[in-house]
Amino acid sequence: DVERSRGLGDVYKRQVRRSVQQKLMDTVSPEDFGAIGDGNHLDTQAIQSALDTGLDVQLGPKTYLTGKLYLRAAQKIRGRSIWKTQLKAAPNLPKGYLVNLGNDDVYAAGLYDLTVNANAAQQSNSLGCIGFDNKNGKNFPFYDPKHSVSRVYLVNSNYIGLMLSANARGSSVTEVYVQQCQVAGFDIACTDSFFEDIVCGACGVGFKANGANNRCLSLIHISEPTRPLYI
Repeated sequence: DVERSRGLGDVYKRQVRRSVQQKLMDTVSPEDFGAIGDGNHLDTQAIQSALDTGLDVQLGPKTYLTGKLYLRAAQKIRGRSIWKTQLKAAPNLPKGYLVNLGNDDVYAAGLYDLTVNANAAQQSNSLGCIGFDNKNGKNFPFYDPKHSVSRVYLVNSNYIGLMLSANARGSSVTEVYVQQCQVAGFDIACTDSFFEDIVCGACGVGFKANGANNRCLSLIHISEPTRPLYI
């Protein structure tokens, strides 16, 4: 909407219509930058180039072999579903996480509707699936970074499925299934965050939370691998 003043405090709004093509320009895809998405070709550069635009990134129903990725502020990565879209770690990546924040001040990062596979069998270093680390961050518009992870499957890590650092406050994690993460499914150090419909299977520690004032509904920890519950 465009707001226009007519004087004497009389303000009205005029609806601005946008075409489908204009709306699609709000997102980019790795294919725009040459990604293959066959699980064999390395797509790191194409995915990171899409992220570097600052726009939300839409992944297709493919498996993307990739190195570490870094999100910008208020940026989302979206797949088609945990059954159809997968980010798979390339072999022998440096220690850390496959999906990361670009810097400590990144806020409102999000992942939705995809699988993150840390590919533990081909890693020589500890590699987790998602690590949102705001350790020295302070330039957040609403005090808290408020990250979001929803309808995501995290699997095959020799380290941690999802890590939220102490400063990653006010985050929301819903409908997330974590399986076969050797150290922990979740390592939560932040405060004032919300967790709902969390399932851990065959992880060293299921849900490790040190922060205060977190809210968790429907937490299930199971010891044996099973199929994901959420699509």
